[in-house]
Amino acid sequence: MVSIAIANGKGGVGKTSLSVSLAISLAEHGHKTLLVDADMGLANVDLVLGIKPAKTLLHVVRDSVPVSEAVVEGPEGIDVVCGGTGSKELASLGGEELKALVDAVLDAGSKHAYVVFDTSSGIGESATAFLRASKRVLVVTTPDPTSVMDAYATAKAVFEEKPGAEVALIVNMAESPSQASTVYGRVSSIVAQFLNKEIALAGIVPLDPEVGKALRSRQAFILTSPKCKASRAIDSLVEWLNREPSPVVDSPAVGILQRMRSIFAAFKKSEQDVEEAPAAKEAA
Repeated sequence: MVSIAIANGKGGVGKTSLSVSLAISLAEHGHKTLLVDADMGLANVDLVLGIKPAKTLLHVVRDSVPVSEAVVEGPEGIDVVCGGTGSKELASLGGEELKALVDAVLDAGSKHAYVVFDTSSGIGESATAFLRASKRVLVVTTPDPTSVMDAYATAKAVFEEKPGAEVALIVNMAESPSQASTVYGRVSSIVAQFLNKEIALAGIVPLDPEVGKALRSRQAFILTSPKCKASRAIDSLVEWLNREPSPVVDSPAVGILQRMRSIFAAFKKSEQDVEEAPAAKEAA
């Protein structure tokens, strides 16, 4: 079982939407996946998926309900554990209670190939508990300068908690691969300079209007628009995660070049599909 924490320094970077679509794509690639809404105070995976779970992590904490009883089936066969939106009880968890919850969730996910944690924004105690317990941490940023600095702060917090952590960056809402490459260069250089660590490029998700459309309809964009650029990028991310040996240890010089090549190829294929669709329709 591989545990993956999706993290971000500030809200509004599209972390939950990415977490949901990543879990679905993993399942579509044949991997049994558990998606956990690990935002202890402002959970919204249920809203993105349009589901109404009978039991959530709040019931696990408050009523000692086994995590397995809070699991509901999501799209494409993913298993989902939702959080308790606006729950002060969950938001105030700390210390041994929080550790026990993390351990219980990991135990429930032991029969899955992947467990994906959609963590809370920032570097609070609940977020770091799930980050520390995960094999891989994917930090989400946008090209916005404040988001870039928050991504560095998040990576710093992870390395301080777990010096040997496998941390990688996802650049979301990128207007172009070159813009995303610049963002990655800034983050990776700051991490190298001040932390003496390496951070890989996990993926680039382009700015795509299909993402917003899917959110408004309470669905995952990878389901509503599986051929859009954002969906292609998520599929590329899954391929990266499944690559052996671990892609997190790629050298920056070789790793970034390989990633950019694969991402350019995915973008080009997506554009070709969009261009060919009207012609195919007319021919039919």
